[in-house]
Amino acid sequence: MILHAPTAKHDTTEVAILAAIQRESFGYFLHETNPANGLVIDKTCAADWPASIAAVGLALAAYPVGVERAFLERDEAVMRTLTTLRFFARSSQGPEPNATGYKGFYYHFLDMQTGARAWQCELSTIDTALLLAGMLAAGAYFDRNTPDEREIRTLADGLYARADWQWAQNGGATVTLKVTDCPNVELLGAVSVTVGAAWLTICITLPELMLKLPSPLYAAVIVCPPGASKETLKLAVAPDKATGLP
Repeated sequence: MILHAPTAKHDTTEVAILAAIQRESFGYFLHETNPANGLVIDKTCAADWPASIAAVGLALAAYPVGVERAFLERDEAVMRTLTTLRFFARSSQGPEPNATGYKGFYYHFLDMQTGARAWQCELSTIDTALLLAGMLAAGAYFDRNTPDEREIRTLADGLYARADWQWAQNGGATVTLKVTDCPNVELLGAVSVTVGAAWLTICITLPELMLKLPSPLYAAVIVCPPGASKETLKLAVAPDKATGLP
């Protein structure tokens, strides 16, 4: 059962406006999610548009907010979260062109019904990081000692651990943000990401890489404009500063 916070018709205070915006924004995840697998459509501008794994990560992070704001009941949030995590845990991981992912990472866009790769899109470490961040948020929030909430924590931890960040380094000291041809990581397509997205990738990868690599850690944004040579912007993070990112 979905709960809706009351709104006064003529209340135009800042608090009421912000509450209404939050409630209506949250409604996107309630109404644009496939209840069978938890996938969230990237946008609603056309029929048969695919899901975005980044949108799924946002939904997973939003469900706890919805519970706290009384937009939906905890039991429904648990079932939505479990449906999503179970789908990704059981989804196809392999070099096949229509798989859901590879090496613990996922394709940016997935078919809303089957979860298969859409549009021959890229295997995206940055969008996988957004997805994993949502999973970890869910695992942290659903902390009760019930079978369903224990399963959420187990699945979230397992999916996070499955991502092979060393493979994503492509033999170097950097983590690539997008892979166009899987499992061939040699050539990358044009990439444009925000600094915030790059830092999120660093935060997600740090714990895994710090356990396995003796050298300083880097996240790389690969920029390949058409006709230009590859350039790498490295955001360096020393291991001893892992808890104090600049």
